[in-house]
Amino acid sequence: MRSPMPLGFALLLAATACAPTLVGDGAARPPQPPAAAADWVGHLERDLVPFWTQPAALGEPLGAFPTFRCDDGRAWDPGDPCPELAQAPGWLREALGRDYWRMRGRQTYFYGAAFHLLGEERLLELARAGALAIAAQVDGYGSIPTWIGPQGEGPARGERTAQDLAYAQLGLAMTWYLTRDPLLLEPLLAVERHLFESYWRDDWGMLAWTLDGPEAGHQELVAQLDPINAFLLLGAPSLPEPHRERWLAHLERLARVLIGRYWSE
Repeated sequence: MRSPMPLGFALLLAATACAPTLVGDGAARPPQPPAAAADWVGHLERDLVPFWTQPAALGEPLGAFPTFRCDDGRAWDPGDPCPELAQAPGWLREALGRDYWRMRGRQTYFYGAAFHLLGEERLLELARAGALAIAAQVDGYGSIPTWIGPQGEGPARGERTAQDLAYAQLGLAMTWYLTRDPLLLEPLLAVERHLFESYWRDDWGMLAWTLDGPEAGHQELVAQLDPINAFLLLGAPSLPEPHRERWLAHLERLARVLIGRYWSE
């Protein structure tokens, strides 16, 4: 999905969540969390971790996480297709057989977040396996393929979107944040440099969606927004100088783009 939640709707949700409620005597009551912390941890342990730690989720080799899995957790098998994927919309069926690095980045992030909450070493091991698999894909330009499949990888380097790079980077940033693993630092910085040196358009004052191809002229909100929430906010506080200062400058620059180009009263 390229379009985020409409800003007005997001603000309405935030206002509703934060608005004080009235008790019986009409006095305002401070906003309450929707559930106790123990409920969130229970949801993670009961509903999420079992799905994402079964063998079919982990890939072969470990860290090559499959993008497409059935509702029961099985990986997609064209010889034994589950109906929820075999009967999916056409745009999704066209991608079956591919594995997307942005999805591996998000799954890596999940293991890191789950470790953060539960403290289970196995979850950190899975995050590190995912991050190292992503790091191994970073090429000499600092780019990462969008997907890999039976016929190779794609698309061409210049047609990869800023959003795809940002979300592949998510797994690196989360695992770096947790571990400060020196094996992750240079790949993390290489993708950042490629994005801001190659995709930044001085004539637009913003990041391009792609460098080449049919979508090269697109000006996308999420090309600016997703580097912020995927890796800059995670990585900037924990980076050594001079990288920390540069990442903070990226954050300020993109915030100004969002306000100047996409904010409206």
